[in-house]
Amino acid sequence: AGVQSWFAIKASTVDGSTIECSLQDITDRVLATQRLEYLASHDPLTGCLNLRGLALEAEKPDYQPSALAYFDLDRFKLINDLYGHTAGDNVLKQVAERMGSVLQRQDKLARIGGDEFVIVFSRASMEDSEASCNSIAMLIGSTPFQIDNQSFSLDVSGGLVGMAHFGQSPLKDVVSAADTLCRMAKKRSTQRLVVMESGDRFFQQHQDEL
Repeated sequence: AGVQSWFAIKASTVDGSTIECSLQDITDRVLATQRLEYLASHDPLTGCLNLRGLALEAEKPDYQPSALAYFDLDRFKLINDLYGHTAGDNVLKQVAERMGSVLQRQDKLARIGGDEFVIVFSRASMEDSEASCNSIAMLIGSTPFQIDNQSFSLDVSGGLVGMAHFGQSPLKDVVSAADTLCRMAKKRSTQRLVVMESGDRFFQQHQDEL
């Protein structure tokens, strides 16, 4: 019950009066195609979008991005070194869940690297987007992750850019700008999120570099 089935119907005629029809169950083929399309646009570990999936979302006509955030986990490599990649994968799943719990339905979360995540906020003000980013940083940093019988604390650095002045720039350029801000945040001891308002000096410098 609840499982969809797909059929292909073919009809042909030789003399115009007699019609021959065939009915073929193509459910397995359709489901396999849907699965391949899902895997091509999603991160199999966390179920988030990947960069390709995020770019496909950006091409939709109802795409209304207001801000983009780039997050990078601090000291994550230690988890893989100390506890192994299985433990690291479990932590990444938990990180994605914590991030997703803050987001609105129209926001998009993507994992684009080993421990790097991108969020596209839709229809939200910069103030609301910044508040969401700070909530994410607090959720990740305030509650340790359980690995076997051990607790491991993680912090996250982030960069947030406003989309208003990016115009028709490719998504990768916006991600690049947010990545640059994130790396700036990593070098700071207190400010874990660097925010770029569209139109400030950093924006112009980054456009010039591109």
